[in-house]
Amino acid sequence: MNTYQYDVNAVKHDKTSSVGLAVSHCLYSIIDIFVSSFLIAYIYSLTNGMYQYIFKVAIFQISGYVSLLVFYHIFSAILDKTNRVLLYRIGCVVKSCLVIFLVFFGKNVAEMVLLAGLLNGVATAGYYSGYNVIRQEMVSRKKLKSFIVYLTAILQSVNIVFPILIGALIDISTYSMVAIYVLILSLIQIGITFLIKSKKPANSSYSIKDYLKRLKSKPKLYAKMKQVYLIVFLYGFNALIGTIISVSVMLQFGTNFSLGAISSVVAVVQIVVLLIFNKFTVEGKRFPTFIIAALLPVVGAVVFIVMPNYVTLILFNVLNSIAGAVFGCVFEVIRNRDLKENNMYDDIAEHQSVGETVLDLARIISYVLFLVVGLLQNIVLFNIVLIMSVVIYAINIILVAIFEHKYQKEKIENNMENNK
Repeated sequence: MNTYQYDVNAVKHDKTSSVGLAVSHCLYSIIDIFVSSFLIAYIYSLTNGMYQYIFKVAIFQISGYVSLLVFYHIFSAILDKTNRVLLYRIGCVVKSCLVIFLVFFGKNVAEMVLLAGLLNGVATAGYYSGYNVIRQEMVSRKKLKSFIVYLTAILQSVNIVFPILIGALIDISTYSMVAIYVLILSLIQIGITFLIKSKKPANSSYSIKDYLKRLKSKPKLYAKMKQVYLIVFLYGFNALIGTIISVSVMLQFGTNFSLGAISSVVAVVQIVVLLIFNKFTVEGKRFPTFIIAALLPVVGAVVFIVMPNYVTLILFNVLNSIAGAVFGCVFEVIRNRDLKENNMYDDIAEHQSVGETVLDLARIISYVLFLVVGLLQNIVLFNIVLIMSVVIYAINIILVAIFEHKYQKEKIENNMENNK
């Protein structure tokens, strides 16, 4: 069992660290837009035919998530015994190495998607194993919801400008030249990580087995966390929806600028919906809103499948983004709240590792199905996989609504008990 104690208040009130973490994460998002979304777009330019494109994108994603699954645990075990920021910074450095790889080997990247995916997975594991723990330790329970809402809004603002900018730069210059610009941002991000402070733990041990034993010793919390991990697992299938949309945009429009422009429009929609949802809905009393959000991506997918064209694709993208705005901020709160409410600060790294494991397993399963679509070259199977993904997403949104309603009811009952 971890025996160290966190000076939570000291970390929480360190404004420099909080701002540094937020700015660093925004820069990471810009870099990830280039590495992930536009790497997929670049693969398109170097492949022949829809199904070869789907096959290579699936290989890239599967190798990335397998690598992420393995290295996340390795980094978390190291992180639990060292300074959190060190591993976080290493993740930033590895991501920069991936950008350098693209600078020198961009023209051949379509033939090296396995290697690119593996390296991207290592970088993502290093980054998020540190970021997830630092964020959960640094942000108080009371401020968690507002922190997630405002950070998400800022990140979506980034997504308004940079997809268009990067897409336009790729179209008017070269992929390698844009990679150099992104590399400069990577170096700036690494510098900003030195503003983030985190206490080095002492006498710590990283053990998923011990964490699960401690969790089982608290039956009420254990039952709740099983629901959380189910929600996290089902959310893993949502990654494929974004990839299918990106693939469909490239197949319908055929340019990086169009992919960037549509991504930016969607980001605007998400910001508006996110702010309206946060301001005008009350936790525990918004079940109808969740039901509507659950139906939107299903309706969008069905319309797109029946009438596949530019308009229905954009409609599907927008409806999916509205559901994502509603689901996203609530999901992050659910994932990061309960351990701290039960004073299990020492188990944050293990909790994040379990969450990442079930998340990545679902992602791998979904992209294996996508790989089969590429191999069998069957449009009916493509549509079936798409419908399956949006239906799972709809079910998960409803599960979140049920979970939130139960949590709010328990909270009210506990408050009444404490006031007696």
